[in-house]
Amino acid sequence: MDKIKNRKIISIILSVAAIIVAAVVAASCSGGGEAGQISGTPMVSDTAETPSGPVTLTGWFDYGTALYLRDKYKPGDKQSIEIQMAKNEKEGFEFVLFSSGDIEKVRCTVDALSDGNGHELNGTVFVAWHIDVKKPAGIVRSKGFTPDPLLDQDNPYQGGSFDLIAKRAKTLYVQYVTDADTVPGTYTGTLRIVHDGEEMLSGSVTVKVRDVYYDEKTEAAGLYQYGFARYDTGAGGTGPDSAPDMDTGHYSQFVGIEVNEAERFALQQKYADYLLDNRMSPWHLPIKDALLNEDQELVSKYMDNPRLSYTTIPNDPDLKKQYEAAEANGWLDKCCILYYDEPDTPEKYSTAESIGRQFQAKFPSDNMICPFSLAFTNSIRDMQPSMIERMSQFSKLHAPNAYTVMLVEGTYNTLMQLKKERGDVILWYEAGYEPNEYVYVPHIYTSVPGVEKRIIFWQQYLMDIDGFLYYQTTMWNRVADFWDREYEDTEHPARPGMDIAEGGGVLMYWDPVTGDPIGSLSLESVRDGIEDFQLMKMAEKIIGRDGVMEYVNRITTGLYDYTRDPDVLEQVKCELFDVVEGAANQ
Repeated sequence: MDKIKNRKIISIILSVAAIIVAAVVAASCSGGGEAGQISGTPMVSDTAETPSGPVTLTGWFDYGTALYLRDKYKPGDKQSIEIQMAKNEKEGFEFVLFSSGDIEKVRCTVDALSDGNGHELNGTVFVAWHIDVKKPAGIVRSKGFTPDPLLDQDNPYQGGSFDLIAKRAKTLYVQYVTDADTVPGTYTGTLRIVHDGEEMLSGSVTVKVRDVYYDEKTEAAGLYQYGFARYDTGAGGTGPDSAPDMDTGHYSQFVGIEVNEAERFALQQKYADYLLDNRMSPWHLPIKDALLNEDQELVSKYMDNPRLSYTTIPNDPDLKKQYEAAEANGWLDKCCILYYDEPDTPEKYSTAESIGRQFQAKFPSDNMICPFSLAFTNSIRDMQPSMIERMSQFSKLHAPNAYTVMLVEGTYNTLMQLKKERGDVILWYEAGYEPNEYVYVPHIYTSVPGVEKRIIFWQQYLMDIDGFLYYQTTMWNRVADFWDREYEDTEHPARPGMDIAEGGGVLMYWDPVTGDPIGSLSLESVRDGIEDFQLMKMAEKIIGRDGVMEYVNRITTGLYDYTRDPDVLEQVKCELFDVVEGAANQ
């Protein structure tokens, strides 16, 4: 490839057009003016001529909830970006690139943002890798190559740069992290796209840190299942060889796998820590013998973490000892006993009810948990007493999924009555499956924009749901090896019989070098939603639930009724910042 020559403005008309585009970018959340032109240059770069003509490079900003598929997308128009965040928060934005020709070893750099008073804010640049999201024939939501796993640009596997392939969109994600000591203010700097030491594109970045602190205790309760077996379990096929074996023991007992427990639990701890770092409670403790582990300091590290709202404790064979340890240490309110999973017939509900009664008699606890699956059959809809009434006899913790709440008459009203009268807790349950095309609500499916994943938590506030139980966090045995360098040039037919597409619903992936956890665009959106929920709860203490609902109703008024516009979401979030920050400064 010819070396890229000095950048030049294509034409006066293009320059003027860029200025006009920048001028109409939405005002900042605080209403403080326009986003502004980027360094006085258009976001189009005319590069060296090739035998087929000049190579042009186009780039644009967007919020982290956007989704630009590799081959099917509409270019964005944001020529700069402003995001707002609290202290003790993670937040980021996307920068998307499109090249008319192949360009190798491109790098994105972002200045240390400055507030002009000696304080700086540094960001980390991630490169989004693509999952080929397809579904069997007859399912309408097939998407193709979808950006999701996020690898640090400086990861050894990435090598500090990335290649641009002609006519394929490349999504970058820049993340900022604040803590309690971050000084509130407006931080500005420049993002640059560089090749061979030459700047090809540039754009202005603004991060406004509000004088709002997100407490360590996470308001959105949760349970996020994690764990992975690389082997064919009959539940979706064999996972990639490059993935680490983080089997929780659930599968290995059936397929005769010898597991190195020390290595397994060391790896699980990294993934559990990563979840907690993103305000997600791990489904189980990453510790041998859980609460009974001889290293009680390690146990306390997790159980006393204010970000841990719930975790499940092993049922067998040491449930009695686990229960007693939880009770003795004041952890019982964080411990869930999973006694039955997804009953889907009247007979299974009767079995779940019987098991629940037996467990409750031996281990009195409000947190007996039985996730409810889809309930489309008339026999379940007409079941008396209802599923909620049956389970509420021995538990105050409920985990129905959104479809159950919608489709089974009276379910939601019963839940709300129990919450009001007894203080019951309700977790919105999902397992990563794509919504039925006739019952579509926001969902954590890889191919849907992040704005829909984030809005789940606005809908939970709307419906007075307390949190989220999510199963598909690391289900890698349904993911092809996207780290293969040839993956994006290969056709990947859908695998018949799979419940979800390759990569569908996964939140966390693995570092191809170390096996350590890495995040995704999906995880970023889910965590942003959790932080939004935190903000709503803070605002509720100031203006009451009815006051917060006035803001929430601009985002969503029902499971079917919600905005898909990330600009609206950002605007409302920032107005809630105004509420909380204003009250703190009075």
